[in-house]
Amino acid sequence: TEPAVHIHGTGGESSSNEIYFDNCRWERCPGTSFGITGSNVFCTRVTNFKMESDTTSAPIFKATGAVDLTLAKGIITATAATGTITAMVDLTTCAAVDVDFTAQMMGSGTGATITNYIKTAAGGSRQRFVLRTLDPAPEPPAGYMISWDGANPGSFSADVYTPLTAKPYNYYF
Repeated sequence: TEPAVHIHGTGGESSSNEIYFDNCRWERCPGTSFGITGSNVFCTRVTNFKMESDTTSAPIFKATGAVDLTLAKGIITATAATGTITAMVDLTTCAAVDVDFTAQMMGSGTGATITNYIKTAAGGSRQRFVLRTLDPAPEPPAGYMISWDGANPGSFSADVYTPLTAKPYNYYF
């Protein structure tokens, strides 16, 4: 399934530069709500947003190779009743990233699980994450709140809190 919004950079002389989405809503998408692929995708801003997905496995926001990406002041809701969500936000080889959102898992009482709220991979740099969770927002049973190549990053600073308070997880590396 193609994302509801898909930005694809083709490289070479072509690029996607300075794209802004403000006060947008992606409700009940059957798969990924927002996707970025290819190369030469610079300065994408998604602010004051809501993304909601009925998916049982695909990331709700997925970016590969994006540079100067902001995903801020929003809420991402997974409404899957069953199955495993691999990540709400999946970033691969992205640089200069600022992610700040509130996550909510709906349907978790009926069997849905999540592996990672945010998944990032080697090749990325200058990434900042602030993650807040709303009830119900279970700890991932087999993964991490934020994973780096499928492991607990551990090497960057983390501000750990008692779940379901207003204090967010803050991650910088």
